Amino acid sequence: MKKILVILLLFVSGTMLAQKVKFKKDKIVLDGEKVLSFERENLGMIFTVYSLNGEDELIFMQYNRNATENYDDDDYLKILFLDSEVLIESNSLRDDTWKSVMRLLFKNKVLNKAGEINLKSLRKFKLKYQF
Repeated sequence: MKKILVILLLFVSGTMLAQKVKFKKDKIVLDGEKVLSFERENLGMIFTVYSLNGEDELIFMQYNRNATENYDDDDYLKILFLDSEVLIESNSLRDDTWKSVMRLLFKNKVLNKAGEINLKSLRKFKLKYQF
């Protein structure tokens, strides 16, 4: 019985701490608050993140299929943080949705609600997810 209560407590506390990321029209909404704007291009293969007012381009992301439609092992996701000039090429994130990638960026504190990029967290993120 104690094990069940501990597991239930861990589950509830984990879900309470999870941040909710949603896309509404051209805005990224974090926990009910509009924090950034975005644009999809090239049939959803390119995803660009902008400041909330849309003036500053912050992150450029692109799925790279390597021109091998029926072979996925060489596919990767390219994430370019423009102001900090940090490029991440990740094979481990290639199957994630844009929403799950954004959720990871918030969860790992790479981005905050103000749309600011934390360089220390970005370096850690790169170490974790780079090829």
